[in-house]
Amino acid sequence: MAKKQNKGEENDINNIKKATKMAGASSLLLSFYLEVNRTTVSKWNTNFFQPSIKQLDKIGDLLEIDNSELLLSNNRINTGLAKAAQKEFKRLINDGAELYIQIKDENGGVKDIPNPELVKKIQKFVEDYKRKTKKKK
Repeated sequence: MAKKQNKGEENDINNIKKATKMAGASSLLLSFYLEVNRTTVSKWNTNFFQPSIKQLDKIGDLLEIDNSELLLSNNRINTGLAKAAQKEFKRLINDGAELYIQIKDENGGVKDIPNPELVKKIQKFVEDYKRKTKKKK
């Protein structure tokens, strides 16, 4: 579940509180319908946490609205980030970066996980790319 910093920030993802009110329902009804604690719905309403896709679909079903109306638009602008990140990903792989590493699981077995170093490099690339394209605006 995604955490949120402060009310009203760009981290707001859902519109559940407003949609529930507009449909004439209450958060308490929502919690009973979804079989979740009312504090869970409260956290969704404040965008502190987010419902799963399945829960979001059930909310839309009860409120009789399209799921997209439960989500806030983020007005993203295409800057070419996905293509640039894919190109960087391929470059890192071609330079010998390992995709996965093996670790021991809780049962003593071995499992593959995404290489944390590669993950950090891709995440840093994305952050840097966003920062550079933001300056150009």
